[in-house]
Amino acid sequence: MFIERLLVAVIMTITVESMVILVYKNRTLKLFLSSMIINLFTNLSMNFLLMRYFFEPSIYPNALLILELLVVCIESFVYYLMTRNIKTSILLSLIANLLSFIIGIIFL
Repeated sequence: MFIERLLVAVIMTITVESMVILVYKNRTLKLFLSSMIINLFTNLSMNFLLMRYFFEPSIYPNALLILELLVVCIESFVYYLMTRNIKTSILLSLIANLLSFIIGIIFL
């Protein structure tokens, strides 16, 4: 069950966040592939930590918020390396993560 939940979460996240990258007007193959790789890393890491160490209801919401913010920062940095535009990189990461978060709440 644990592995299945991780796989569903990462597949959903990569799908949603890849769509955000695809609608970005200055997308490149390098940005697209970097997005998929960084999402694989950040999503699996975050969900593993949440499911393994922060599943207790009293700490889960705070841990989720902190880890989501950390993911946005990490992904923004990677997008910045690809775009060299800090505003764009933060916006891409925020939009992609917000959409995948909302869809995750609805479907997971």
